[in-house]
Amino acid sequence: MAINKKGIFSLSIVILLMGLLVGKAWASAPLPQNTFATPTPGESGEIRYLVQEGENCLAITLKLQMDLNELRSLNGLDENCTLQAGQELLVGFGATQTPVPVISPTPDMAGPTPTPDVSQGIICAFLFNDINGDGVPGDLEYPIADGVVSINDKENRISVTKNTAWDEPATCFEELPVGEYNISVAVPQGYNATSSTSYALVLGPGNTSKINFGAQESSEAPIDPNNGTDGPGENNGNILLGVFGIVLVLAGIGLGFYFWLLKK
Repeated sequence: MAINKKGIFSLSIVILLMGLLVGKAWASAPLPQNTFATPTPGESGEIRYLVQEGENCLAITLKLQMDLNELRSLNGLDENCTLQAGQELLVGFGATQTPVPVISPTPDMAGPTPTPDVSQGIICAFLFNDINGDGVPGDLEYPIADGVVSINDKENRISVTKNTAWDEPATCFEELPVGEYNISVAVPQGYNATSSTSYALVLGPGNTSKINFGAQESSEAPIDPNNGTDGPGENNGNILLGVFGIVLVLAGIGLGFYFWLLKK
């Protein structure tokens, strides 16, 4: 039976091109990115977390970067730290606050003891590159530059903005009058927020409050912080698409080699 050599060669070229196109589509498909919005305080200032299906105390403390004993103590949990899905846990109180240092007078100290100005406080915002998308700053998740942090108080007395910098651990606003504030952040171009972009807090006398804001580099598909992951089956589809592309490339190469043998 006569073999159509031109037909085999053309088929191998078509299969090879199809494999390359499928492989390119697989390589450019965006990877799923996990997001986790940091819990925010309620009206009472308490920060609460809702236990998800299959979560235990260790997983929650790692996610929220808090101490296991503190989690047990705040919620009166037993030594085994038994939890149920849907259980509401108390995990903190408002923003991180630094207590005002108190200087105790001593007999050999000259003059009156200076007292801190308790009519003011400090608010700091940390915009970080949330590589793993969990909304919690890690050791290798560095600051993001060119973001914009805004501070506004409830009485509209204070309204200031600052740009973030990569070499600063936080963007701070000092000598702020005590009161209720709203802190918001605008992430720079090329990033998507992985946590809430605004935060309300009450600044107490002499307090220093620090709020974390996460952002992640954009992929072809923007991240919705309120939508979670891209979907459980999407990553598997990307893998199958890549395998199919590789098979087509190998088939094209094989047919080309077979055509070369027929010419000898």
